Amino acid sequence: MGEIRQKKITWVEAKQYLPVRDPRGHKGTFGKVLAVAGSHNMAGAAYFAGKAAFLMGCGMVRIATPECNRTIMQIKLPEAVLTTYEDRHFEDTVFDAIRWADVMLIGPGLSRERIAGEVFDFAFEKACDAGMPMVIDADGLAILSDRSELLEGDHPPIIITPHIGEMSLLTGLDRAAISDDMPGTAHAFAQKYQVTVHLKSHESVTAYPGSDEVFINTTGNDGMATAGSGDVLAGIMAGLLAQQVDPVMTAAVGAYIHGLCGDTASEQLGHASVMASDLLDAIQRVLRGLLQ
Repeated sequence: MGEIRQKKITWVEAKQYLPVRDPRGHKGTFGKVLAVAGSHNMAGAAYFAGKAAFLMGCGMVRIATPECNRTIMQIKLPEAVLTTYEDRHFEDTVFDAIRWADVMLIGPGLSRERIAGEVFDFAFEKACDAGMPMVIDADGLAILSDRSELLEGDHPPIIITPHIGEMSLLTGLDRAAISDDMPGTAHAFAQKYQVTVHLKSHESVTAYPGSDEVFINTTGNDGMATAGSGDVLAGIMAGLLAQQVDPVMTAAVGAYIHGLCGDTASEQLGHASVMASDLLDAIQRVLRGLLQ
């Protein structure tokens, strides 16, 4: 590997890589996302991720979440198929959901409780057995940091979306060292484990296996530093991945769109007042602009 080359996603490239809609398509045509997400008092993460996937154009979303979130999810996102599980009886329901899906997003709001680790291990194994592409985010990354051996050897396409703190957990590196060399850190992890890495900060970086090129995202602003923003990003990526966008461009273009949503919302509301729900609202406006 040679010197790392930095590239910026442009509006034209984002338009180019957005999936083309089939006018004769149906909900199965546009892909099925399974979001293994949420926990007690953390239903919002599952909602933000699931709705973002829908808004990006995927045909169906299924939320696998603890039973305590049933009523909340049925009210907030009735469009989603709902699969709930109890602490000691999750295998059959989660396995059925994986067999149904094209792509799995795992981690938003999952918690770091023992049961979350068990669900993660089971879902990761079954998704790998099925050759299913994955997006791993948030608590899923914290869990993965204790199980890095899961990424060794062959696995289906995986996108991970750590912020600086989560990358520190995954690598053991000091946060300051990661901040000082985000392209190098993301690139090294991508090559070592053969995954696409989207490393998040004020200027995020996407690195991918087998290349010295990294994408630098320049959209977005400090108004996006708000709870739920990362869940929206993970859902955007899962929605693109379900529509068979290449994993590398899913991560790079997904981040570009997410940042545009932040810019759109901040322009309307002011940076200090942006919430994750405002980012969801902006997805439709951003996509309309890109698809014109």
